[in-house]
Amino acid sequence: MAFSWAKRFEHGTIWLQGLIHAAKRALILFFLGWALYIIYPPEGAPGWAFLLDILPALAFGGLVAYLVIKWPARWQLVLSTGFILLTELLYRLLSPAGLKQPFVIGQNFGAWLDQKLWGGVSPDGWVTFNIVPSATFVVWGLITGNMLRSNTTAAKKLRILLTCGFLSLVSGLSLGFFTPIIRKITTSSFMLTSIGFCQLFLALSYFIIDILKLRRWALIPLAVGMNPLLIFIFDRSGGSDWFMGIVRPFAEALLGWSGQAWVQTGTSLGCLS
Repeated sequence: MAFSWAKRFEHGTIWLQGLIHAAKRALILFFLGWALYIIYPPEGAPGWAFLLDILPALAFGGLVAYLVIKWPARWQLVLSTGFILLTELLYRLLSPAGLKQPFVIGQNFGAWLDQKLWGGVSPDGWVTFNIVPSATFVVWGLITGNMLRSNTTAAKKLRILLTCGFLSLVSGLSLGFFTPIIRKITTSSFMLTSIGFCQLFLALSYFIIDILKLRRWALIPLAVGMNPLLIFIFDRSGGSDWFMGIVRPFAEALLGWSGQAWVQTGTSLGCLS
């Protein structure tokens, strides 16, 4: 978002035009999330279960990030930190299981909200409230992208990524002693821990590709990064099963003698290539 919107603004797009475009994109992502569940519904999933998936979360997070795209980084950071604090407080104060057990599956704030809104809960423990704290990931990505776009030296950018990644990871793991790291309800400790890992991995990628100039290592991530929505829809609509069904017989023929573990590995590598 940081790079693409900057280019749009440089070519004359005004903020209101961009807002209309961002809103349309959010609606499209939301519709695609719903459509995938209509086309290829998980067994036993209720009609509102598409809200538990990534596309509605991206729709909301992307729209929130655009609304603050002109804000200074410090205020974007304040907003995203507010999402983390809000999540922590809601689970601590409003969970039906009580203050001593705010993160029990099916009895936490997120499950209570789903029961009130939709009349049911996910048996796997996922909650639709994840859409709100997940916006933190998008806003932090926007902050990071703007930092990488800046005129700061490559060495300083690397130090910022490493420092932020380390601090976020340590904060998340430390908070994990009080708030469990649970992906399915996007707890505050999970957000900080996962953001820390993302920052550190980005630091490694930036060092290899932008500092050492080993660009050939970027071919596969570049292909995935340029087509993430297409790949996701292809996978969730049954395309991955179809593709693996084509590759697996060749992996069986070539690697069957070595065991199923190598067949699985060969199938995965074949699909990747």
